[in-house]
Parts: sequence; C-alpha cells; structure tokens
Amino acid sequence: MNTTKKYAQFCRPMTAEIMKKIRLDKAYHKAEGDYLYYKGDHQQEVKVVDFLGGYGAAIFGHNHPELLQVMQSNIDQQVPFNAQASIRSGASQLAESLNQWVHASTHKNFVTTLGNSGAEAVEAAIKHAELAQQERIATLLSELNRKAIQIARKLRLMPYSLSSDMAALLARRGLQAGAGTPKEIMHAIIDLNREAFDQTPSFLCLNRSFHGKTNGALRLTENPDYRQPFRRLGKPSTFIEPEDNHMLLDAISAAKLTYFIPTLLPGGVLDIQPASFTNVAALFIEPVQGEGGIRPISRQYLQLCRSLADAHDFALVFDEIQCGMGRTGRFLASERSNVVADYYLLGKSLGGGLSKVSAFMVREELYQSSFGMVHTSTFAEDDWSANVALRSLQLLEEQRALNKCKIRGNYLMIGLEDLKRKYPQIIREVSGTGLMIGIQFADFSESPSFVLRALAQQKLLGYVVSGFLLNNFGIRVAPTLSSAATIRLEPSYDISKQACQQLLTALDRLCEVLQKQNSYFLLSYTLKKNLFCHANDIENYAADNAHHAAPVGGDQLNQVGFIGHFIHADHLALWDPSFEEFSPDERKLLLNRFHDVIEPCVYDKMVITSANGERTQFNFIGLFIDSDLIIKGIRERKGEVGQRLIQQAVSLAEQQGFKTLGFGGFSSIISRNCKSVDSWDVAMTTGNSYTVASGVQAMAQAAEAENILPEHSHLAAIGAGGNICSIYCELMAETVPKITLIAREGRGQTLVPLASKIYGHAFLQIKNSKKCKDLQGIASAILHTKTIQLMLDGGSLPEDVGRWIHDQLLIELGDRAPLQIAEDLTALKDANLIVAASNSPEPIIFPDTLGEHPTIICDIAVPQDVDDLVKLTKSNVTVIGGGIIELPKNPNFRLGGVPLNPGEAYACMSETMLLGLEDISEHFSYGCVEKTKVKLIAELAQKHGFSIGKLKTEKSF
Repeated sequence: MNTTKKYAQFCRPMTAEIMKKIRLDKAYHKAEGDYLYYKGDHQQEVKVVDFLGGYGAAIFGHNHPELLQVMQSNIDQQVPFNAQASIRSGASQLAESLNQWVHASTHKNFVTTLGNSGAEAVEAAIKHAELAQQERIATLLSELNRKAIQIARKLRLMPYSLSSDMAALLARRGLQAGAGTPKEIMHAIIDLNREAFDQTPSFLCLNRSFHGKTNGALRLTENPDYRQPFRRLGKPSTFIEPEDNHMLLDAISAAKLTYFIPTLLPGGVLDIQPASFTNVAALFIEPVQGEGGIRPISRQYLQLCRSLADAHDFALVFDEIQCGMGRTGRFLASERSNVVADYYLLGKSLGGGLSKVSAFMVREELYQSSFGMVHTSTFAEDDWSANVALRSLQLLEEQRALNKCKIRGNYLMIGLEDLKRKYPQIIREVSGTGLMIGIQFADFSESPSFVLRALAQQKLLGYVVSGFLLNNFGIRVAPTLSSAATIRLEPSYDISKQACQQLLTALDRLCEVLQKQNSYFLLSYTLKKNLFCHANDIENYAADNAHHAAPVGGDQLNQVGFIGHFIHADHLALWDPSFEEFSPDERKLLLNRFHDVIEPCVYDKMVITSANGERTQFNFIGLFIDSDLIIKGIRERKGEVGQRLIQQAVSLAEQQGFKTLGFGGFSSIISRNCKSVDSWDVAMTTGNSYTVASGVQAMAQAAEAENILPEHSHLAAIGAGGNICSIYCELMAETVPKITLIAREGRGQTLVPLASKIYGHAFLQIKNSKKCKDLQGIASAILHTKTIQLMLDGGSLPEDVGRWIHDQLLIELGDRAPLQIAEDLTALKDANLIVAASNSPEPIIFPDTLGEHPTIICDIAVPQDVDDLVKLTKSNVTVIGGGIIELPKNPNFRLGGVPLNPGEAYACMSETMLLGLEDISEHFSYGCVEKTKVKLIAELAQKHGFSIGKLKTEKSF
C-alpha cells in the first residue's frame, strides 16, 4: 500500500454517481440563447439560465440563429465534409480571417493549423515546438561538425598537444592522451555533443494549468488527479507557481545542458570550450487560467516570460482556448499585457458552440515548413466547421460582442464585489475579466459545521453549490476542475441584465445559507425540496455549531484516531442542529443518498487528559453511514462500500500521522477485527478489550443496583462460542458461581472446551490460593467437591485438567454442576445475569423466555438479541449494552453525532485514548480478544482515572 498518497488533496472527478446524488444529472433536450430546458419530475419543462456556457464554448449562446443558417446552408449546398487532399476554400478563408484578428493586436502574421479540439491544438503546439527546437539543434550540431572538420584537417599537417580539459574529456570516451587520430578525436567530441542534445526537452507550465487530457496535453496539465493514472506514459512538464519569478528562472537554469566546442589554441594546443544550451522547447501559459480558478496572469509576469523566451530561444505559447475569442472583452485575453506570443491556441467558442474546431497559430517567421507533412488530422480543416467558425468571427464584429462582454462582465463584477463585501467570510475572492469570472468561496475545511467541513475537505462543496443553484433557482454553473471551491461564470455575450440579477439574488441566498451554516437549507434540494419557492427566513445555526470547532493539541502529543459512524440516522440532528428540520424518514434518505459518496473525514480533534496529567490528541474520523445501512450491506453481502470507507479511513490516519487507530461500531466487524485492513505504520485496535472490561463492570454495577448478590448470581451466556462472549464468561466466572452456556440445538459439544477452560482456571485459583475463604465464583463453587479434593490430595494431574474436571463433575453433580451446557433458551428463566451475543439476524430473547426475578441482560449482539417488547413489558429486566465511560479531565468532551453527554465516551474509543496516553503503538485488540489484555486495559483505565459513569441502554458503538 502506498502510504505517501495524499488524502483528498485535489478536486474529485464529476462522476455520474456524484452527479446523480447532487442532482446535476439533468437531461437537457432543448437549448436556445442563454437557456437550457429539461423535463422535471412531472414531465413539465424546466427552463434554466446557463452561466456555465459550455465551459466557455458558448460565447454566442445556444443555437445562435445566424450560425444555424450557416449549418443549414452547408446542408442545402451539399458542402463536402470529406474532401481531404484538396484545396479547401472555407479553411483558407478561416485561416486568413484569424490572421487578420490576431494581426490587429500583435502586428504579426501567423500561419494557422486547424484541428478538431483544444487538446489537439495543444498537441500541435507541442509537436511544432519540438520540431523547431530540433531544427535549432541540427543547425548548431552542423556548425560544430563543420568546425571539427576544419580543426581535424589542420591537425593532420602539424604537431599538436591536448589541453588537460580535452584529455580528461577524451578519457571519458576511452581515448587516452596520445591515442587516436585527429578524425577520431573530433568524432569523439561530436558523439558527446549528440548525446548531450539527445535529452528529452523540457516544457514549462504554470501551477493550476489545464491544457487538455490527451496524452501530450496531459503532460502540461498540472492537476495530479488527471496525470497520476498515466504517469508512466511520458515525462511531465516542469510546473511553476504563477508570478514566481525566481521559480521560473530556476526552472530555465535547471533545463540547461552542456555541450563542447573544440578549439585550436596558439602553439597547437587542442582545447575545448564548454557551452550551454537551454533545453526548453516551450513555455505554455493561459493568460487567464480557466480550470485553475479563473485567475488572470499579470502583465509584468507575461512580459518577463516574453523576455526569457527571447533570451533562451524557446517558444512562448498562449493557450487562449478558453479565454480567447472575445470572452474577456478583447479578442485575445493577452492583449491587455501588450505581450506577443510565438504561438496562439484557440478553440471552444471558435466553432460558435456548434462545431468542433480549433486553431494552432504560429508566427510566420517561426513556422516550420515541414510541419504540415508530419502533423495531419483526418477531420480537421473541413469546410463545414470552417464556415461556422468564419461566421462566428464575423458575428464578433457585427454584434459588437467584445464590447458587450466587457459591459456585462463589469455589471456582474460590481454585483459580485458587493456580495463579497456583504459576506466577507463566505466569498474569498472574485476574479477574472469580461465574461470569464471566478467566485472563490472560503475554505470551510475547518468550519464549525460538520457538513460544510466534510464537503470542503472532499472537494464537493462546489458541486453541491452548483446543484443548489440549479435546483432551487434554475441557474446552471459548475466549479473549475482544479479549484473545486471556485464557481465559474462564462455566459454568452448576450446574457441579459435580468438573468445576471437572477444570479446575484440566488448567490445572495446561497451566501446567507453558508454564513448561517444552515445545512438543512443547503441540502434540502437533494431530497427534492425547494425551500426557496416562498420567502422563508433562514435560521442561523452558526452559534449552535460553535462547539464543533476542531482545536488542535500540538505536534508533541501522541496522535490517535478513532473510526466511528452514526448509530442511527436520527443522530444526524446531533451532528448538525439544522438537520432537526428534516423528518426521521428524510434523515434516512439523506444518509442513504450520500453514504457511498462522502468519504471519511477528521471531524473532531481534542486533547484528552488523564487523572495523572498525561495527554494525547484524539482525532475522530467519521463515516457518513449508520448501523442500519451497514447491517443491510452485511445481510445482502454487499460490504464493498463499508470496506472501502474503512480502508480510506486507515489511509487518512496514515496521512495524518496517527500512531494508533481505533475501530468503532461496525468498522471492527467489517474489518474482521482489523485483520482485513492494510497499514504499514498505524497500530490498530477494535477497542473490544475495554468494551468487555467495562461490560463486566457494568453488569456488576447493574446487579448491585438490583440487589443481585455475586454469590447468588447465575449467568446464562448466548453465543459463548464466539470470542467476546467467551471472554465475558471467563471473566465473570471469577465472581459468578453458576454459569449456563447456551448453544444451538445439536451444538452443545462445541462449548465443552470453554467450560473446560473455565474449570481449569478455577482449579489454578484454588491451587494458588492462600485463603480458600477468599475464593469466589466457579472456584468457590467447586472447592469442596470430591473431584477437586481428590486432585488437591496429591493425585496425579491429567494432561487436560479442565476437561477432566468437567467430565468428573458431571458424574459427581449432574445437573447441579456449576457449569451447564444447554441447547434451549428456556434455560434463561433461571438466570439473573445474561450475556447475549448470538449472530442471529433477528431478536431471540422475548418476554416469555425470561423469569420474573430481577434480571440483568448485557446485549452485545449485532443486531441486538433482545426484542423491544422486553423493555416495554418486563419491569424486572434491565437491558444494557455495557458501560459508558466517564473521562477524568475532559468534562466538555463531546463528539458531533454521538448520543452521549459531555464528558462521556464509549469504551472502544476510550481504549484508543488509553493507548495514546500510554504511548502503546502496537496492535492491541487485534483479531481475537485476549483475557490478559482485557485485564491490562482495565488496569490502565484505573491508572488514568477512566471509570464507568452510567450504564449503556441505547444502541451504540
């Protein structure tokens, strides 16, 4: 397992599953202007204003009538589509028109190569840059070769010697001083230079860049989420932080390679002069980064890039696929900088939102004439697309589209800046220019609201915000791919003021929801509830959420983690107070909708202090799932979701540097008591040792409250063949004098080993006891039997003492033996202490199976063995699930979503805390529970002041 993998660091991909959960899965059947249409739940047509604009491709809106006419004309005139290897007039006119547009701002002429997509234009730029650099290298090598020949001819006619540098260099090639002819010496230098120039070229790009997802373009795209799966397919580019001048200079310096120039010095000394060559093929820049968060690059930085490209002779490429074509109020976004690039890339809006066409443009004097032969595309340069693109360029001018982008963009920016001033803690930044605008929301990853924290940490908030605006207000937006907290606005140049105001009003309501941390209003739309159809007041839950803040204890403390989940969907209201507004059924629907989408998060961090003053930091890793959903998965044998969530939680614990990780609730069951989980560094524990210890203590406490004396106790155990229940029996046998082990019908013999083990331990107690009157439990019950007395009188001990005692006591006492094995639940009637731990999927203990005397049942079965009717009708019966632990020095300890009072914890999570306090970093309750560890953890709890505060009577971990 790769423990260095960073957890949830980058934007999550928009899968069909996430789209469905967040209700972005609309099937749009009609588009017109700035509007899209889909069928609602009742097949009514729903109109949506489109501010996403095809990721910037729909600058003319949808199905612009002038462009539709061109397409219809293509059909009517039967314009050929497949006319390769011919003169294509449409493509020629498009290239000429593009050159006119670019020449107007750059005063340079450009040669255009058409393609089908933006990524293909990027690929063309990569290839052309490498072709141009190879030409430069070939010219340089030719000059070096010519010089080497001239020197070799001179050396044939004169005596010569080698400089120390030349001799050392030749030695690297296996030529010792005095060896080799002038021709061989020069060939050695030439070969060295060829090897030097044969290195893979460097491409420079900016952090948060996005240039496409084809293999070559992917090397230039910074987001590792897209590159990592294909990391073996090629060398990645060098990524530079935008505006960081030093980082850019360092990257160029690191790309330099050394070659050698042979030189004949006076006196016939053959020397070499080292020289450097900047092995950078091109620097790619989006003048306004799109997928990186709609971030304009400054004029000063672009000017620096231009000067460095000139100084080091590499291509400066402006990728204007998204920001070009007038979207920023200028035809080229880079015009504002007065910097002219060597290559320009256009796409998206070039096809008017209807045709798939792109353009790679190279300054005329830099164009490699052979490029048109080595780079071709079957469907590029078709007149169909070229005619649409040509009309698109004409529309930009005819309809004053560039000016309209500027005017409407300014209107939006003013409104958004007003919202930023109104909600400074919600909107971090408004960036962009023209109709390419980014709204960056604040970082909610440490928000007091668990919901906002989870969505932010997992890069889902931007998608939820998009779903919120779409389903509540009919506005279509989306986050940028590499900055999931940034919502992009890229509507058409003709977007109306009314539509812009509709957006600003909706964003105002959204910001109010986020500021008041009202997750009910934020997520209601996922359950098809539109709370904004009326002028509802949005209740403020920010103050209620204040205790959910996540304080950090310090780097020097032992860090332990604990995996937990919701016990019941109703506890969502304990996790987020606003969820109280959802009905119980809606809470279940919400969990069911998102349990396989929301990944584990660290929801709470708090310092735990023991009675002795030791401290550890406890980190609660929450799973967005409840017990019922987990049980359903187990019954249906669909445990993949649970297994995936747990492994993700372990990876998170590793990434966070936790030394120990506790498994609460069903996480221990799904992971087979931690054994099915892989981890190099994290010690794991189920917490079962302290759960058993506290359960035994809780039963004793409950028995005392009901005046059930230890010497008059009778324990019945269901499921004693299991590990945990058997440990209960072993421990309670030390105080309880009578035990009945209940097995399934015909399975009684399977419990004989446990009975034998208990007898064997009791005999050791007797044998090692100095005062027999102090003996309790089974040891006291068998002390005066003939069987035990015979063994104490010095008789030879059998190999299996416990089994021998078991068999002899059955002969001696029959059904009066203190340990009985039954195969019928009627044996429960005589018991006043019961441990229930069967693996039955349904309850098995009902009112009529129990006696009328005071009875304590510790139900640790999952699902529970005791039917709810027992609690309702049997007042003499107390049903518990163990003990609730009271922490010694943390009266304000509280976990969101966990139904405990402040200062209380479950035993399993308390065991994790104790291991942190003791700095135990080895697996503890791992696999089967061991009695020795149960006793050890009980001692540690006493040492650190952990105690049972109350009995556990509700479903819990």
